[in-house]
Amino acid sequence: MNRIQYNRWKDFAFRMADNGWPRKITQTKQHKAIVRPAVEHIFELIEWNKNPAIIRIESWDHNRPNYRNAMKYPWGYRTQPESCVGDEVSRIINDYWNPNVYRSDRLYEKWDDMWGGRIHCCIRAGLDLTAEPSGGVVGFQKKDLKRMYPGGVPKWIREPWGHQNGVWRPIIWEEIDHEDSLWL
Repeated sequence: MNRIQYNRWKDFAFRMADNGWPRKITQTKQHKAIVRPAVEHIFELIEWNKNPAIIRIESWDHNRPNYRNAMKYPWGYRTQPESCVGDEVSRIINDYWNPNVYRSDRLYEKWDDMWGGRIHCCIRAGLDLTAEPSGGVVGFQKKDLKRMYPGGVPKWIREPWGHQNGVWRPIIWEEIDHEDSLWL
């Protein structure tokens, strides 16, 4: 991931946290107290690791190998294992944000469905759009992206809609209906 992709990812995640859902949801006290601060916290931890960690991010599930201090063997190098973004986001949500981690499974699941899912959506949808489209986040419509970008949806978001289910199809942003569902 390069710096431009990282900045787009971060901007998208913050915009989704603030405006990715209808106003009646994003303006609630709970949403404001949980989703945006959690997304900010995740990016603070990513930036705390600085550039080496950022440039190795490839997608939600993959990082490029870290060859720093790699051990050399006759068959090649053994790199330092690292967690992918998806694993780290889940860990951060569990360790820092879900107040029910050590309580009942029912309360844990209820909180995770309501708030953890939204935090995951913000981080993953932005990463998928900037780095490697995978269709990992569903349930959003074109109007949701337009609400996130009131000045106009950027070109880097409007263009890559031709790849679906492993096949390229010519899909033009302007031809997508306002109410059509998108796989971010």
